[in-house]
Amino acid sequence: MTAAGRAFLDHARLALSQVEAAGEAARRAAQPAKTSFVMGFLTGTEMDWFTEAVRLLRDELPSIEVILVSQTSPELASALLRSKVDIAFLRPEPEMPDLVFKHLTSEPLLAILPSDHRLAALQTISPRDIEGETFINVSDTAPTLRVVIDDYLRKSGFSIVTAHEAASLSMAVSLIASTRGVGLLPVYRAEFSASVRCQPTIGGHRSND
Repeated sequence: MTAAGRAFLDHARLALSQVEAAGEAARRAAQPAKTSFVMGFLTGTEMDWFTEAVRLLRDELPSIEVILVSQTSPELASALLRSKVDIAFLRPEPEMPDLVFKHLTSEPLLAILPSDHRLAALQTISPRDIEGETFINVSDTAPTLRVVIDDYLRKSGFSIVTAHEAASLSMAVSLIASTRGVGLLPVYRAEFSASVRCQPTIGGHRSND
């Protein structure tokens, strides 16, 4: 290729690149990106709350992109503060005074235990029944729920010591099944493992969302 040919080729490549960039800009202008709306849900509750939230947003859905995020309550609170999430369904986080919480519902605590556990035959379970059992508690990944459970056990007057801590609902259920223990967890409409069952507690606290 001659020197003149090389110069022409360089200019031609630049011109083609500019034409491609102009075409992409025109396509973006003709189809502007949708506004995104990020909704955060406490892990395990998304199936309950997401359907209703989408129903409320139905009229706006053609013009917005709804993004679902499922995390622990502290993670959601942090995401809200960092503007990574627009709205979240979570538990009250006292350590986050800059957030505004609106109470939506309260959930009773249920006793979760293996389906063939000796306590499974009872209609309701009290702290007296749990004393001496392998007790599965939530970890500090759910600080608000942990306070509710600990407060309930403390006020019962019985000595119930945490044997294992679980970082999530699914982990708690797995620990209960594998250790043949007992746990106190809030009501979720998610399906539990077939190897465990839920029993009402007597005078159980309620966890707030």
